[in-house]
Amino acid sequence: GAPPSSAPAPSPSVRARAYNCALCGSFIPPDAILPPNAALGALLDEHARTLPHIPGKNKHNNVDTPEASYANLKQIIDDAARGHIKPKMNAAQCRSLARSLAKTADDLARKERAGGAQVLLTILNNGHAAHERAMERATKQLAILDTDIVNVEKEWKEKGGNDDNDDDDENNMNEEEEEAAAAQRALDHVDELAIAYLGVAVPDVGAKTTTSPAADVDANVPAPGEALGVVRRAVEALSSRGQLRFIADVPSVDSVTTSLATNSRDSSNARIVASLEFDAAGDHVAAAGVARCIRIYRFHDSAKAAKLASIRDADKEREPKRLRRSNAEASDSAAAAASAGAAEYSAQPKLCIDVKNKLSCLSWCRMASQSAPLASADYEGVVSLYDPSTGVLLRDTCEHVRRLWSVAFAGEGRLESFATGGDDGRVKLWSVRKPCSTMTLELRANVCAVEFQPNDPNVLAVGSADHRVRLFDLRAAHANRPLVELWGHTRAVSYVRWLTGEDTPRGGALVSASIDGALKLWEGLDGAAGRCVRSFAGHVNERNFVGLAAGTGDASSFLACGSETNAVFTYHRSLSKPVATHSFSGSSDTSHSGYRFVSAVAWRPKTTTLLAANSRGRIRILELGE
Repeated sequence: GAPPSSAPAPSPSVRARAYNCALCGSFIPPDAILPPNAALGALLDEHARTLPHIPGKNKHNNVDTPEASYANLKQIIDDAARGHIKPKMNAAQCRSLARSLAKTADDLARKERAGGAQVLLTILNNGHAAHERAMERATKQLAILDTDIVNVEKEWKEKGGNDDNDDDDENNMNEEEEEAAAAQRALDHVDELAIAYLGVAVPDVGAKTTTSPAADVDANVPAPGEALGVVRRAVEALSSRGQLRFIADVPSVDSVTTSLATNSRDSSNARIVASLEFDAAGDHVAAAGVARCIRIYRFHDSAKAAKLASIRDADKEREPKRLRRSNAEASDSAAAAASAGAAEYSAQPKLCIDVKNKLSCLSWCRMASQSAPLASADYEGVVSLYDPSTGVLLRDTCEHVRRLWSVAFAGEGRLESFATGGDDGRVKLWSVRKPCSTMTLELRANVCAVEFQPNDPNVLAVGSADHRVRLFDLRAAHANRPLVELWGHTRAVSYVRWLTGEDTPRGGALVSASIDGALKLWEGLDGAAGRCVRSFAGHVNERNFVGLAAGTGDASSFLACGSETNAVFTYHRSLSKPVATHSFSGSSDTSHSGYRFVSAVAWRPKTTTLLAANSRGRIRILELGE
């Protein structure tokens, strides 16, 4: 054997778990490859000189890893079995070596089986616990379903039991027909309404909203009546807001403006209205686009004048041609009288502000004042502020170096702040009181949309050309690092809009639009990652920015967007299919000469009135109602 080791003797507790070599007395650690075996030691000694590549410490632990040790040991034994080496062992020693190896193999097999069984047991226990939590959650959800069914059946019976008197059936026929029509509008979406209910009452069992398994039992279970309330409000909205009615057309771009175009291509695009924006009170609306002019209308005046003009045009079309010529002179006096009566309602803009460049976007400060500034963003990267009551330019700055796509003022808490974003990949924060930007967020993609959260103006949503939506906390020490990144679109994100209303979850709800043709509703924005809860589809959007608006007040559950079929689409936040549509032309002609698309939409604050504009400069007033 080898000479005794000069290492200090281990403690008794260590020796109890270790061995001494039977031949040389050397200390063998408890993690040795095999138990001490004199025959094996002799075999290793005999063959040690043939393994120079193995770093040796002593013959009992002469390799760096267990895998290498076993591989070399196997080679030695195989060589011995083939007679390549002839160790000085007798038959008894060989049998001892075989028994030792067999015992080691059995021990290793038992450990492997025990390890595999432990893994299987862990898997089964985790699965059992998960199903127990799912059963507990499902039990609570079934109780909610049973309660809602009982309540709705009771309500239905109470309403059906009040029809004892048939005397007024004839008088109530019209009301019944209207109710039936309203109910049918909701029934047209019954499958999606059922999905919407189940999405609240029976959320996905696999959805994790917390890292605590105990807390996860109640995390996705709604409060009693919550799911029924969500769907009831959706049904009521569909019953009373299921149609998009035409009110009137408002002229936007005249022939003089069109003459600014310098060639035929510009002429076809010179009428595009890129932005419609209401002031905070909804009394004024501003329109701008390629025509290098901002038009500000008194909304009440424009709406009433446009409606009167539409009525007169309709009457003229119904009048026989022979009467038109014979009564031409007589009608002049009548028209003059009508004009005098409607003089206060002028469809012409209250104010026209000429600008140097084509405009991409407008945003009105939310201050409750007629002189609340109006911001514009243009194709040359210039940000301008105007006094909308006088048209005076208050300030313009050019810190962006490329085209701007979006400008947006903040809400309560930061009324004087606004943000801009454009093709230079930067988002800049501004104050109406300061001539220069106050903060810059650097993105590695063209910025197409910015929007402040209504309830927390320190949170800014940004849509970009890299298919992503990012949320930034402007108070954070590292504000340039997004709180949340939302992935799901396959092309540039053109608009982002926050939703309001009682169905909005904690952390807010955000809708994004993209030229991939989809609108997406995002929730769970108060965590590390939001989730897409619904995609809205029906409109066509593959080439242009077609507008996106989220309603407030009576329209807080509705979205509106344009389409490249020259139509307006409205969606309810609980339904992925359109609720109502309105076509500007009644056709979807997309030939180059006649190609038209809806380019901007805006809800009047806290109402169901919707303005829409198209690429030919037409502005139309619509009403979402019965």
